Amino acid sequence: MSQTGVLIVCASPHKGGTTERLARILQDGLARDATHVEVSLLHLAENRFSGCLHCGACKKDGTCSLRKTDDCEAAFSAMRNASLVLWLSPVYFYGLPAQAKALIDRSQRFYESRACEHNKAANALCPRALSLFVSGRRKGDMLFAGSHLALKYFFAALGIPYAGSLALRGLEAPSDVTAETKQDLLRAAKILAHSIEKDCPDIASAITKACPRIENALPA
Repeated sequence: MSQTGVLIVCASPHKGGTTERLARILQDGLARDATHVEVSLLHLAENRFSGCLHCGACKKDGTCSLRKTDDCEAAFSAMRNASLVLWLSPVYFYGLPAQAKALIDRSQRFYESRACEHNKAANALCPRALSLFVSGRRKGDMLFAGSHLALKYFFAALGIPYAGSLALRGLEAPSDVTAETKQDLLRAAKILAHSIEKDCPDIASAITKACPRIENALPA
């Protein structure tokens, strides 16, 4: 693939929290194991995203009426030009945090572009995306289902093939990230680094097999 960077998206509104702690571990692991690519972190808490107004402007030419007012376009560009997008997010009320959802809703312009065949070149980009959801709760078969579906169709709108959703449970605070959890994340980083060099048909399964604390986000 022509893209060469890994983008880790930290979708928590809480700076210095559990999700950022996990993101930093993955960033360090990828920087060690994928030395030939740039690994960057996009923290949504450091950006501003306004919600979609449903104004219909993007139906006309595929552009958003709010594109010059916040950071959505820069975030979209970073994701669409990465070899691999790793989205890490806490779970709020069985879904994504409000700021992340605002960014997702603004991707409507890409859906309209695809529908009316605007911007074909941009939609031809084919990086991959994988999500890791973080919850304090240890139970709940459908705990991650809402977040998974939102991201599945978000990445579809961006033209990014979605590799699947993973999850870590029982992590309420950064202090809950044990040495064993850190080792699982570093093993996951090694698998992800390998997937950049060679196509891995099922990254999610490879990670869950090698990392006992990381599970598939959806029930079997």
